[in-house]
Amino acid sequence: MVVPKNGSGDGLALWTDINNQNDLVTLWTSIATRYKNEPTVIGYDLVNEPCPVRLDSETTQQALDKWGNLASRIATGIRSVDSNHILFVEPVCCIFNQSGNKEYNFPSRIFVYRDSI
Repeated sequence: MVVPKNGSGDGLALWTDINNQNDLVTLWTSIATRYKNEPTVIGYDLVNEPCPVRLDSETTQQALDKWGNLASRIATGIRSVDSNHILFVEPVCCIFNQSGNKEYNFPSRIFVYRDSI
């Protein structure tokens, strides 16, 4: 299994450094390659409680779209090797008092889209 180098940053680097996003896509693709035929795995939770940051020059929607774009990239990586397991997509609920997601164009019909509680 190919494991990317450790991400760097202070917790915000996933949303501000494209290299960290690329590493996460690579990591999920490697995990899916390893477990694609494993019947005890029900699915993959793309990112637990995603919380993208809004840079000063961004609108709220642009910040929220960071999650949709990253989730779509991760899903595409997973689906390139595993079309059998469920993708769990969590809502963005910790920024700007926003809750819920909008449905993004995921490369799959097999996913669980959870809205906020």
